[in-house]
Amino acid sequence: MNLKILSYFFFVGVFLLTTFSYLFAEEKKIPLDASERKLLEQSRIEVPSHYIEAHDFEGEMASGKKASLADFSGKFLILNFWATWCSPCLKEMPDLDQVYQSVGPENLVVLA
Repeated sequence: MNLKILSYFFFVGVFLLTTFSYLFAEEKKIPLDASERKLLEQSRIEVPSHYIEAHDFEGEMASGKKASLADFSGKFLILNFWATWCSPCLKEMPDLDQVYQSVGPENLVVLA
């Protein structure tokens, strides 16, 4: 198969996946209580006015243990996709650590 045709199908597939993900995502108001808002504000994290709910998914951790999004219910969760060769990714690590320390491990989970 020609590389040009294969590239075309790849980009069309990515476009369709992105479009359908956006169209079928549910937008909801954030149900933050006063203590959660205060925690975010103290950590200098901007409280968003709305969000798009993430659907539950399951993945394998580096330890081999399986985890799902539902496992972290009730906590703030940061999913951080990065690579060792990505210099902006490496530069943000101290900031993520600072947020983690200020919010606390009982309230925040960072999966990177």
